[in-house]
Amino acid sequence: MSRREAQALIWERCEILMREFVKSAYSYSSLPNPPLELPDFPAIVPESPESLVNQARGLYLIDRSGFNHRLSVIVNERTPDYVKRNIDPETAKQKWMSNNVNSISETLICRISRDWLSAALDEDAPDTDRWYMGVSLLIGLALSGSEDARKEGFHLLSSIAMAKKPGTWAAMISGPHQIDWSPANDPHSDEPPHPSGVLAASNILDSLTRGDDSSSEVLPYWLENLTANKQLCDLLEVDRRL
Repeated sequence: MSRREAQALIWERCEILMREFVKSAYSYSSLPNPPLELPDFPAIVPESPESLVNQARGLYLIDRSGFNHRLSVIVNERTPDYVKRNIDPETAKQKWMSNNVNSISETLICRISRDWLSAALDEDAPDTDRWYMGVSLLIGLALSGSEDARKEGFHLLSSIAMAKKPGTWAAMISGPHQIDWSPANDPHSDEPPHPSGVLAASNILDSLTRGDDSSSEVLPYWLENLTANKQLCDLLEVDRRL
């Protein structure tokens, strides 16, 4: 199978998953409002799941270079050693990609969600349109019980609660639960969560409790990680949710 064929399968699968995840998120509850928005540019709530799907799909379809970049990063991260050692590694890689279309596509959707949420959590110029698209993908991915949501989604949830761009702060905030912790060396120890971010994160957790797959495969993992952050643990009522 050629590289073009493998990429085409993943491209098409991502478009299908995007539609499924956005509709799923929309159907379980109303989407949370963005934590950040500019007074002169208030958020416009999507009128229907179809309008949000079309908006997300349109942005996805015009960003082929973004798709190619994310796919390249994911493939480089995940290609097994036996594939790299094959006498014809390129052909073996294409076969591996074709056999793992759904897994790769879910990871790619998770990365798209992260990038859109990053734009939405830019305190200087928050993109509220990307907020609704990004958060619906995160919720939909989690509702499906995806391993990517379990592993990568927690940092996105925490970033939403803090109203900070993913990757710009430590999700697993240090604290007294760590042996070598010292408040003098912890730049995040006094940094409070964002009130609107906490409301949005709480809404997301509520949505996950309504899904069979998310409540068993994703929510317990997220709640366990939240216990390491006392502020978020208290504000998001983790004890009640456990």
